[in-house]
This record gives sequence, C-alpha cells and structure tokens, in this order.
Amino acid sequence: MNRSIVNIMNLPDEIILIIWNKLNKTDALYSFLNVNRRFDNLIRDKIYTRSIELIKPNCQEEQNCSLSDQILDRFCLDILPQIHYMSEQLIVESFLMERVFLHW
Repeated sequence: MNRSIVNIMNLPDEIILIIWNKLNKTDALYSFLNVNRRFDNLIRDKIYTRSIELIKPNCQEEQNCSLSDQILDRFCLDILPQIHYMSEQLIVESFLMERVFLHW
C-alpha cells in the first residue's frame, strides 16, 4: 500500500482557511500566529482579528469562563500587541480587564 504524507504546509491557502474557519478564532490566533511568515499573513486577516473573545467558547454563566493563564499571558504579551491595530472589539471578563490592558 502506498501511503503519502500530507503536511499542512503543502495545502493551498484556501484549504488552510477552510480548516481555520472551523476553529474558534482565539484558538486559531493562539495556534498559528508566529509559526511562519505564510501563516502570519493568513491569520492576520480581519476575519480573525476584528473581534477577539478572551473567554472559553460555549461557556455557561455559572462556569469559570477564563482562559488558562498560559493562553492569557501569550495573548497579552505577544498576540494582542501584534494585532491591536486591526482589532475592533475585544471581549474579556471584567476581572481580567486590567491584566489585558496593562500589556496592550
């Protein structure tokens, strides 16, 4: 049997975007920003940067909706400074606002 190895880097941009559109925007930004120049160009699209939600997806009001400290730190220190000029909306829990805006 002939097996071929498919690498995400070999896929056309259109297919990568289809895959990323199945992901939560925050997960896509966290996972693919700063991977390489090609991914940086794709992930900085308005689709991913216009509105950023720093809360867990599908979170109920009675649950803790915060992202992990590791994810929040990366967003605050690395991701938001790179994309802030493209962002129009940032959704964050009120108790995290100072932490987020201190670094942004």
